Amino acid sequence: MQNIDKGIRLTGAWGDGTHMLYAMRKSDGLNELVLAEALTGDRKVVATGAEGYYNPVLAKQATTFVVATAERASHSITVYLAQDTDGYALKPIFKKIPPSVFRLSPDGQVIAVFNQVQG
Repeated sequence: MQNIDKGIRLTGAWGDGTHMLYAMRKSDGLNELVLAEALTGDRKVVATGAEGYYNPVLAKQATTFVVATAERASHSITVYLAQDTDGYALKPIFKKIPPSVFRLSPDGQVIAVFNQVQG
């Protein structure tokens, strides 16, 4: 086994086959979202910022993923979609929704969102 990264806290990770998507708070206070390939050791930082990334979910073959950021003041999350065809640019698809768990279909075409709304 080999270390691939170092930081203060891992805030989420998802693996599929030889690919892994993980979110980590670094020692400089910034957060990184990283796509890694186990066989080659390649790492691609797909997002960096002051806000943390949570609940990353990766589709098969690492073509698509979703990840969330938390908005503590409103007790909500924003969910982002990223695809390899767009260079993994994060695009918001759900804004200010209740904290949720989400999953992707194996082909990355369907997103299931699970949350509990009290009212």
